[in-house]
Amino acid sequence: MKRATWRVFVLLIVFSILLSISGCNLPGMTTSDPGLEATRIALGIESTMLVMQQQTLEAQQNAPTNMPTYTPYPTYTPELPQVTETTEPVAVEAPEEPAPVVDMQERIKSANILIYEDLRGDPELLPYVHETINRMGFSGGKIVEVNDAVGNFKDQLLSSTKWDLIIVASEARGSIRGEFWEYILTHVNNDVGLIVEMWYLDEIANGKIDGVLSKCGVRFQKNWNYGSGGNPLDYSIYMLDPNSDVLNKPNTGISLSNPSYFYWNPGDVGDLVRVGTGGDATIVAGLYPQEKSNYGLITTCLEGRMVLQTFDTHDYDPSMTKALWENYITFTLTNHFNKIDQ
Repeated sequence: MKRATWRVFVLLIVFSILLSISGCNLPGMTTSDPGLEATRIALGIESTMLVMQQQTLEAQQNAPTNMPTYTPYPTYTPELPQVTETTEPVAVEAPEEPAPVVDMQERIKSANILIYEDLRGDPELLPYVHETINRMGFSGGKIVEVNDAVGNFKDQLLSSTKWDLIIVASEARGSIRGEFWEYILTHVNNDVGLIVEMWYLDEIANGKIDGVLSKCGVRFQKNWNYGSGGNPLDYSIYMLDPNSDVLNKPNTGISLSNPSYFYWNPGDVGDLVRVGTGGDATIVAGLYPQEKSNYGLITTCLEGRMVLQTFDTHDYDPSMTKALWENYITFTLTNHFNKIDQ
């Protein structure tokens, strides 16, 4: 196609030159008939144009009709591994339901309690522990009061009952001694609550009660006597840890500063203890306000599951001591349930 175009261009230049020559009067040349000469040149140009058209047409006809077509390279697509869908069900864990909230007061009222209260056999003494238990309105649990029957007390200690609290109130000059403390220690080792009221620790401190005392972390210090001619106010008890729950829940404002002298003929009125090693004993009430580790009369230990009272309940205001016993029971049972829930 480019070659035919080049030929047309050359022919046009040639005919242009011829036309120029024919229109000029060169020296020595003559033209007989200018009109005839122009006609002849025109016919020549027309013949030349026809030849050029014929050549152009032949060139187009001889040109290849099918031009090569570009085919792009195929795109490589890597084969992905086939995944087979499983039809097995997927186990979905159900959300855990929260444990029901149990009111501590209701739980306390349904506790299993074993009570030894020796003054139940003495008609001259009011059973303050018994009265406190009745006032607290226990129901739903098992309350066993063996009074002063040590044989029944032993049977209950060795029974299959799962006690929540054991109370030893030895006020009427009776006493729990020897093997009983081994039985009690077994329960204490199982986180059972324990409340002990005694005036005779000086007589048995080196005996089998030592297992309980050592676990508590308290030791016998000295006997507490009321001498003839003594001042009763010297036997006031001071609250050394006034913020302790055992002195404030549910009853507050407890005071043991005015002795009632029920037993106070000259003689033994109780025992004083000191903090020892191996336990978590805390003296919450004692004989001297500045003494926090000695001369104790109310001691707590075993993370609040045990209370040791080493004076006689009836030697102080009944309204105060009854309120104190309710606090003892509430305190030890609360800490017992908190412990077994851990």
